[in-house]
This record gives sequence, C-alpha cells and structure tokens, in this order.
Amino acid sequence: MSPALLRSVDEFPELLDESEDDLDPYPESGDGSLVAFREGRVTTADLLPLTDLGRDALMTFRREWPTLPEATREEIIRQLEDISENRLEVDFGRVLRVALSDESPAVRQRAISALWEDEEDDLLEMLLVLAADDPSIDVRAEAFGALVRFAVLHADDDLRNLMQPLIVAATAPEQPYAIRRSAIEASGAFADDPEVRLAILDAYDDGDDGLRASAIRAMGLSGRVEWLADAMADLASPEPLLRFESARAMGPLGSETNVGDLYEAMEGEEDVEVRHAIIGALGAIGGRAGLEALRRLHQMAEEADLEAIDDAIAEALMIGDLFDPGVN
Repeated sequence: MSPALLRSVDEFPELLDESEDDLDPYPESGDGSLVAFREGRVTTADLLPLTDLGRDALMTFRREWPTLPEATREEIIRQLEDISENRLEVDFGRVLRVALSDESPAVRQRAISALWEDEEDDLLEMLLVLAADDPSIDVRAEAFGALVRFAVLHADDDLRNLMQPLIVAATAPEQPYAIRRSAIEASGAFADDPEVRLAILDAYDDGDDGLRASAIRAMGLSGRVEWLADAMADLASPEPLLRFESARAMGPLGSETNVGDLYEAMEGEEDVEVRHAIIGALGAIGGRAGLEALRRLHQMAEEADLEAIDDAIAEALMIGDLFDPGVN
C-alpha cells in the first residue's frame, strides 16, 4: 500500500454494489432485520445477524442503509459497538465500513469508534482518507484518534511512511484543537523523529491541560524512558485528566521502582477512571513489587475496582515468571 492508493471512502471495492437489482430487499436472517430497522426498532436479536456478512447480504445491506432514518442508523452503530465489547464471537466490520461513508457526520464518527479493535490494512487506508479529507472536524479527530493503534502497530514497517506525514502535519498549532490533540497522541509512536519529539514537547509545555494530556499520552506510547519524569509529574495533578494520562503512561515507561508512587497515588483517589489507569499501570509493570501492590489493593478494593485489579494481576502474571513461588 502506498500514498497513491488513497481513495474516497466510497471507492473501496468490497463495499461496492455491482449488481443489486435482483437482490431481495427483505433479506432473511443473514442480513439483519431491515424491516424492523425501517420501523425504528433496533434490538440485539435484529443486530446479531449482521455479523460477518457475505457478499450478497452486504450488497443488500449497503443498498438499504441510506434509506433508514438517521436516528436509527446512529442507534444501530451505537448498539453494534456495545455488542462488540461484550461478545467476542461477533464481527460487524463489514457493516461498520458501510457506515464510514454515511452522509451523517455523527454516524461516521460513531462507526470509527465502533471499529476500535479492527487493525486491518483496508481500514487504515479508509481512516487516512477520513482524517485528511472529511468535512467534519469531529470525524477527522475521531479518525486521527483511531490511527493511534495503527501508528503503534506499524511504527517500524513501511506503513509508517503512509501515516507519519499526515499525522505530523496535523500536530501543528494552527490545526483545529480536537484534531491536533488526536494527532499528537498518534505521533508518539514516531518519537524517534526529532520533529515529532519537538511537537510533543511543545504540546506538553503549551499551558493547556488537554494538549498536555495528549502529550503525556504520546510520551507513554513512545516507550522512551527519558520521558518518565515528565509523565510522572502530573500523577498528583488537581486535574483528573492529567492524573489519568500520567498513570497510564507509567505502565510502558515505569519500572518496579515506580510501584510505590503508583500505590501512593491510589490512596484517596476518587475518580474511578484514574484508579483503573493506576491499576493498569501496576499490571503492566508487574514483577514482585507490582503484584504485591495489586494484591494489597485487592484486599481493600471497592467493588468497582475488583475486575480491573483481577485483570491487572492476570497481566502481571502473564508477563512474569508463572512458576516462581515468590510471585504466585
């Protein structure tokens, strides 16, 4: 794949309807309950058949999709995202790709969000088109945000060259605020480039909490231990967003020597998302110190934190020595 391949989202062949005149407009279970959707009824039972659509079913769905009310289309995507988060066996990727070319910016934005686990190259290309050319700032910002995982995934291969110029250009101060923030976060994967490091540091020192949070996120994604002190600086910030990003960055940047800082930060923390970021960082650091801290937290944890702590312990055990009796 090269920059010459970038196209409009509508031009992707797997979404094109080449011969749909003879297709059943009221498809059976393989296409979902389009009749119910037309009436504004959206249930899990109607949505589950939309998983992993075949060619004919996809053609029918793509033809019928624009005829549905906008509110219904948005509700379908919202529920598909919820189902995907709770049922590992479903795959709505083909349906969600149809929604990426929806006339509604709200639907396009939600479809990008719903594809949060998808790492296929064709989606990367579509996201690059949306990030560069979509008329909606919100959609472009969402697309840049989705590019974060692709930047990390392809930081060391040829696809980096497809992403980096667009992402770096979007970190400029004159860019819309939401787009700049998302681009700064995505740029963290390319922090071996001096220009990228400068953009991250400029955002960090900008004086705006949102930009600083995005810079801390980029620092964590960079994996550059030299930024650990900067990332840790906001662990006790009065702003929950900064505490959250600071804790999250300490997972990839920190070591067992930082476990005490994270454990101390957990004391009295009222924001559940910040607590879970701290817990996640302890799991990512792992080792005896990380596991001990997590087990102590488990003994006194609030109900809302127990699952996060269990997941963090599992992660720490997975990356550590499972057979060391001093760890288990």
